[in-house]
Amino acid sequence: MNQVTMELLKFAVMFVMAVVAYVIRRDLVPFIRSKMTADQLKTAREMATMFVYMAEQTFGDKTGAERKQLVKDALREALKSAGINMTDQFVDDMIEAAVKGMKIAESGSMIEFEVAEAVEDETVAGIPDAAEGGV
Repeated sequence: MNQVTMELLKFAVMFVMAVVAYVIRRDLVPFIRSKMTADQLKTAREMATMFVYMAEQTFGDKTGAERKQLVKDALREALKSAGINMTDQFVDDMIEAAVKGMKIAESGSMIEFEVAEAVEDETVAGIPDAAEGGV
């Protein structure tokens, strides 16, 4: 009887460990991989700015919505090629920020940012950091 109990206990522990490993693999690993590093964010920001300037110079005769769609498609493809995953909303926000930055640069205005506290974390939750030159 004692040996049967020990075997059942071993089986139960192994089953719980397998379930925990499955949950970690299914939920935690993709969550960690989805976090964007500061370098990836900087690259994405530079790409967005480049595509916005390109669209303004190349497709100036098109409407703003048409240019935005062209930039969005090109940016999504470039980010995918670079292995950077972003939500559509974040891509839209980056494009809007790049357009705003372009308009500010054209007008010669300056924007100053106050940074209350520096964060030295290697991952960014998805919001551009003003201290890194964000627009």
